Amino acid sequence: MKLNEFAQLVSRAKACKILCMLLMFILSGLTSNGQIRKSIYGAKRKAKTAINRTKRDSRGLNKALSSNKRTMDSSLDTADVIMWAMKPHVPNSGMIHDYKYVYNFLHNQQEYTFQRDPDLKSIEWDSINNVFYKNIGSDYKLDDNVEVIGWHPYWMGDSYKDYNYKLLSMISYYSYDINPYTGGALNPEIIEQFIKDSVPEFAKASNKSIKTLISVTSLGKENNSEFLTSELAQDQFIYEILEVLGAKDGRFDGIDLNFEEIDPLHRGHFTRFVKK
Repeated sequence: MKLNEFAQLVSRAKACKILCMLLMFILSGLTSNGQIRKSIYGAKRKAKTAINRTKRDSRGLNKALSSNKRTMDSSLDTADVIMWAMKPHVPNSGMIHDYKYVYNFLHNQQEYTFQRDPDLKSIEWDSINNVFYKNIGSDYKLDDNVEVIGWHPYWMGDSYKDYNYKLLSMISYYSYDINPYTGGALNPEIIEQFIKDSVPEFAKASNKSIKTLISVTSLGKENNSEFLTSELAQDQFIYEILEVLGAKDGRFDGIDLNFEEIDPLHRGHFTRFVKK
């Protein structure tokens, strides 16, 4: 091989090496940029979620702090059109340059009209967002062919006093949590509080036809398998739940079973347990 040919070969090898290094650098940059883009998009999604949640909470707070209600009375509100006069709505943002608007705000009232509707029992005004809400009247009740069950979780405290029981067929106190090994309650302190509460008494005073229940909960395939294959645990549960029902002097009409994730192999065990 001639000397000049060898020099050309070395030069080409160096050029190849430089190109390979440049290609690796570009690919590395693309990978890094892709990761950066993913991070940016992920941060944008999280920020958007937080913004939407903040807006939703803000709307709820605004409604709670700025509520004004016009209650309907069927004996008095007999006209086809309902009138409601109130101070004009002033936007939260921006300067008001229209002095006529300012004068009207200080000295006049705006009148709003609402078409008479059989469902219209009350109107609620959100003065911050200038939005009106139509509410259902307290004298409404369920159709005869409809049944609705509601659950009152123990952590909701005495909020059961605010429920519209005329729109419920059944209400269930949530919940008696089963200990799968003994059949007793995993949450005895909650059961004690439940006995002290007046959920069934309050519900029946509001709706004489309502059924009051205790929700019995067992969660997880392993726990359900343990309980459903133990006759002793089942017998203990039946004894204790009857004690709880008896402590309320028969004010409860029964229980509802909330067993989640039952192994198909124990379908027969669950059926036999329910029949007990």
